[in-house]
Amino acid sequence: MKTFSLLSASLSLHPMLIKTPDGTLLFDTGTGGPPAGSLMTSLEAADVAPEDVTHIFISHSHFDHVGGLAKDGALVFPECDHSYVST
Repeated sequence: MKTFSLLSASLSLHPMLIKTPDGTLLFDTGTGGPPAGSLMTSLEAADVAPEDVTHIFISHSHFDHVGGLAKDGALVFPECDHSYVST
């Protein structure tokens, strides 16, 4: 579990990856960078390239859930369908 403190608030970040025969699903993308953004390192360890992700589901639009969608103005996961899950 990744945890960091920001202005006395503790945040836990848990993007979830599911690999199926039909595709690779990612639930949330984390912050996209420091201090808690290790999604790309975790994907690499799971032998998953950004192009391998076929679907992304975003639970809500806080920075710690959508920060990893884009970098330097470009999509990080260019081959996937994006879905926003409203709860």
